[in-house]
Amino acid sequence: MVYAAAEAYKNSIGTVWVQAVVQIKNTGSTPLYVDASSLDIENSDGKLIKTISLCSAYPQIILSGETTLIVEQTTLDDDPGEGELK
Repeated sequence: MVYAAAEAYKNSIGTVWVQAVVQIKNTGSTPLYVDASSLDIENSDGKLIKTISLCSAYPQIILSGETTLIVEQTTLDDDPGEGELK
């Protein structure tokens, strides 16, 4: 994993959303297939906020040295408040 970030925001009607981005690099010498996965969103204290299931990578097959992205967003039941999400 090269990069991972998540950010929560509230839209104009008060719904709390979280967006997550994960970048994965193939550091091996053979092509890598990235299957559907789950992303755990945690607050800065390590408390689980939400699990996003069935996340897809684009592209799913990455050659040696290439990267792929997983980008997902979903609503949250509660506002996680200020602080960094991971």
